[in-house]
Amino acid sequence: MSFFKDNMKDMTIPSEVAEKLIRSGDGNACLYYICAHLYGQDSIPSIAQILNWSQEKALAARTALEAMGLCKSICDEPPANETLPAYTPQEINTIADGDPVFKSLIEYTKLRLNRLLTPTDLRILLGLYNHLGLPAGVIMLLVSYTVEHVRKRRGETARVGMSLIESEGFFWHRHGIVTEAAAEEYIRKKAEEDDKLIALARLLNIRDRAPTVTEEKYLVKWSGYGMHPDVIYTAYDITVVKTGSLKWNYMNRILENWYTKGIRTPEDLSRVERIKVISPSGMTGRVNVPSVPSDKYAVSDKTKGKNSE
Repeated sequence: MSFFKDNMKDMTIPSEVAEKLIRSGDGNACLYYICAHLYGQDSIPSIAQILNWSQEKALAARTALEAMGLCKSICDEPPANETLPAYTPQEINTIADGDPVFKSLIEYTKLRLNRLLTPTDLRILLGLYNHLGLPAGVIMLLVSYTVEHVRKRRGETARVGMSLIESEGFFWHRHGIVTEAAAEEYIRKKAEEDDKLIALARLLNIRDRAPTVTEEKYLVKWSGYGMHPDVIYTAYDITVVKTGSLKWNYMNRILENWYTKGIRTPEDLSRVERIKVISPSGMTGRVNVPSVPSDKYAVSDKTKGKNSE
């Protein structure tokens, strides 16, 4: 709060605005309006922190102001400039000494990262807390989620930089993930997505390493197709048989083709393509069909170099 006080601005309220606020009878909307102009802060998390409100209460006040035409819709706001203030070490120490919540946040982050925080780390942490106005509980969930996300892909000993936490923090802020409930729901959904990607990677015999960035893009895309695992495994089997290994671009062409034809289940595949459905266990369907032509999903010479990705 002391940081906000140091950045207070002179303000005047036009008479027509004052009249709208008075006629509304909405005290919370009035307080929101005054704080936004007095402190130069127009984000829901920041106003909630200044007034010691819940995020929901601040959102309700902001919505009331939108209805009065006194602020732009949140949906219409341009993306924020994703840079944090260059706090000095003295400013950081002053806030930490006067704010036990921020001090506990520093200790929590040190424990999760398993190291001392550098001046840059502290600047980022304070920016998330003071500039973006994310509540301490949300930042703790943010730090924990980022650490687990990185270590799940790179191993338990992977070093997690605060720059990653900063990027994820801006993403959360842009998408309204500013309460603990919203953060927990986001983390739950991401965990489900990660589980699907891990299962899909294992289906393609990627077991002892994390997928590369390019591979993960393919996995995310295919996971979104909503296909039965046996359909995806059949595409994998065709790819390996025809090319000798897992050629990602080749397999992508197969799945894109099937997806556009509405193929989602083994039954769809047998009916539409009349291809033997193959499962990881090695069992196949009983439809007697011609084999897939060797050049059906061939890639042009211009893209052959990408097939090894």
